[in-house]
Amino acid sequence: MKHVVVVGEGFQKLRYAYKLVENQRYQEAAFIYMELAEAGLGLARLNLAILLEKTQIFDTNRTLLGRLASDEFNKNNPKYLSTFMQRDLKSV
Repeated sequence: MKHVVVVGEGFQKLRYAYKLVENQRYQEAAFIYMELAEAGLGLARLNLAILLEKTQIFDTNRTLLGRLASDEFNKNNPKYLSTFMQRDLKSV
C-alpha cells in the first residue's frame, strides 16, 4: 500500500511540474523533475531531458563544463577564437 501512495505523490508532483512548464517557470519545474527522476520515476527523467534540451535553464557559461563545451563548439569560429585568446592573455 505504501508504494501506491508514494507513486501517487510522485504523479501529483509530476503534474505540478508540468503546470510550471506551461507557465514558463522552467527552473522550478526542472528541480521537481530532478527530484522525481532521482526517486526512479522514468517519465520525470524524460521530461527533464526534454526541458534541458529545449530551454536555457542554467547559465552554463558559469560552469567549467559549460565553458569547455562552448570552447569546443566554437573552436573553428575566427571571431570566437580572437575573444578566447584575449581572455587567456588577460589571465596570464
